[in-house]
Amino acid sequence: MSDDSNRFLRWGRSSHALSLLVPVGICLVLGLAGGPPFHHPDSISTQALATVLNQGNPRFFNYPGLVIYVNAAAYGLVFLLLRMFGGPATFQAFAEHSRSGFLPPPAAGIPFTLPGHAVALVFSAIGLTATWFVAYRLTRNRLTSALAVLVTGTSLLWVQQSHMDTVDLPLAALCMLTLWLVLVWSDREHRSRPLSLALGAAVGLAASAKYNGAVVGIAILVAALAEYRLQPRRLVPHLLFVGLGAAAAFLACNPYIFVERGTFIGAFLYESRHAFELGHFGYDTRTPWLEHSSALLNGAGPVPVALALVGLLFLLREPSVALAKKLAPLAFGLAFTLVVFRSILAFDRYVMPLLPLVGVLAAIGMVGLGERVARAPAVRGFGLAVLVAAAFVPNGYRFVRHDWLLTRPDTRQLLLSLLSSEDPPVRQLLGSDYLLQWLEPLRFPTGNLQGFAAREALAAADLVVLDSFSVDRYVFDTFRPERRQPYAANMNALSGYYALSLSPYDRPKDEVPFANHSVYSPALPDLDFRTLPGPYIELYARDVSVLTRLYESCQRLGHACRLMEPGQGYYLRMSVADARP
Repeated sequence: MSDDSNRFLRWGRSSHALSLLVPVGICLVLGLAGGPPFHHPDSISTQALATVLNQGNPRFFNYPGLVIYVNAAAYGLVFLLLRMFGGPATFQAFAEHSRSGFLPPPAAGIPFTLPGHAVALVFSAIGLTATWFVAYRLTRNRLTSALAVLVTGTSLLWVQQSHMDTVDLPLAALCMLTLWLVLVWSDREHRSRPLSLALGAAVGLAASAKYNGAVVGIAILVAALAEYRLQPRRLVPHLLFVGLGAAAAFLACNPYIFVERGTFIGAFLYESRHAFELGHFGYDTRTPWLEHSSALLNGAGPVPVALALVGLLFLLREPSVALAKKLAPLAFGLAFTLVVFRSILAFDRYVMPLLPLVGVLAAIGMVGLGERVARAPAVRGFGLAVLVAAAFVPNGYRFVRHDWLLTRPDTRQLLLSLLSSEDPPVRQLLGSDYLLQWLEPLRFPTGNLQGFAAREALAAADLVVLDSFSVDRYVFDTFRPERRQPYAANMNALSGYYALSLSPYDRPKDEVPFANHSVYSPALPDLDFRTLPGPYIELYARDVSVLTRLYESCQRLGHACRLMEPGQGYYLRMSVADARP
């Protein structure tokens, strides 16, 4: 056996391996527990399926291609496996099952997004492993590295995104992979043109996960300037090879940007305007720095963020860490923060690439404070244990509650079972996009609310179904008040209607704060008030007998429903301007 093989076996038996594999394994279990959420409106699975059906052309460039192609490969593999055991004969037939939310036989009952969930866990493993190596390159301390992984992987936002087939967790993982390679390059004995190409390829992959992943290239530039600031003959060739690697990787992951050049340019420019000018109804803000700071604080936890600030001071004062190693991750963190904090879109997941940096710095802060508590090892150990408990206990409660809620039935499933259990005299049901796709199996016709613009349609409907994922944005949006006007005006058409509520909360809806991110999976700030995942739902009907029969079915099925007199429905009350919270 070669010396390299012996070295690998020795490493595999060492505590280095345990300090990496154990925390990564724990975090992957957290990302697996509970399974994927019931429905994710921004799931990449739609584009992945379309890519396979279009023979590799996604015809969608709002996101770059890497995560789309990886998910397409995962769904293609599942299709081939199912076909071997009597599943659908064509991919088109396989893809049609996505609307049901479940894979086709012989895998009936398994969530359709399971392949995407598996891809997310793979990227989670990559990101957490890269986090360990970044922390180890900075500190040469296994405990610090293990704590960095745990702080990152047990944060509520990382756990949430580990359940979802979106692009933000892959982006965070590939940014950390790039930072690790930058730190490897910072050790002079490892510098070479192949490593420069690999650095560029990592940047290209990050940009192929999400366009703003190109920002991680700033870490390479800053490290190169710190090392080669007076050596342009070394600096320029290094940056050229980095650029070559980045271009090659990006083009390999996005081969159709030339074929669909106009579509690609239009989508890229739209996403730029979407982030900085247009906004997104219910998710835009006038104070982006405050919203994104809150997202980072809630996503990572207040204690880890505070420890990260302490860790930053320790890192900057540490003389044994080279300047390039200090500046590279900090430059990326600062540059990415400036880009994200300019966006008027208040999506929590946009701060995902900052979470591993918070994890690394928080671990440095924990160990650094622990070593400075006292000289006696026992006292230092106790102090470190207190810091670890302060960091992990609040996050532990949150991720356990999140994963437990994912095991519970979603309120949209309960609504379908409720409406399917009886045959109320309904000629027309009106609902929102978030609900209608799950009501397709019903035996009576449905229609779209169309943004509450059709007062006549509301008045003529026998049953109107409102859900918080669709309607709360009308109630709480303050960014552009004109969006609220059709809702406030037209909801009065339901003033004489009785209401029936199906609630996921343990208290009245009036006492629950606006939580627009729970549309993806249970999230703050309403996480602590939930007993079920899914939206708060109200059904309005002019004929009280319709709701009475549904209420009786609700009681029989064991659901928590409430029948209300005309004018008592939450959304009807909130449509009155002076009743608005």
